[in-house]
Amino acid sequence: MKKLLLVLLVSAGSCFAAPWDSTGNLNNALNCNNNCDAGMIMKALNVQGEQAKSLSTTACKVSCGDDCFAGKMANAKEKAETETAALQCKDSLKKTLKID
Repeated sequence: MKKLLLVLLVSAGSCFAAPWDSTGNLNNALNCNNNCDAGMIMKALNVQGEQAKSLSTTACKVSCGDDCFAGKMANAKEKAETETAALQCKDSLKKTLKID
């Protein structure tokens, strides 16, 4: 009986921990979107031409879903920090944005 109670307590604790974690991720995503500059992402990843045109409207939204990039942008104060974050997460962003 004690083991069952322990299992239930641990399970309940992990259920309540998840919403607090996701609140931080939500704040990171909001800050990322507010301070993101799609042009800086394109520059850092050397994306040009038609590919840049097609990504220009979605680059920030999609990139802010990338854990590496969103984490780097979490404390960004201005859009200029986008290029630095994109350079630091270049490989990850190329996969996220499906860039060859």
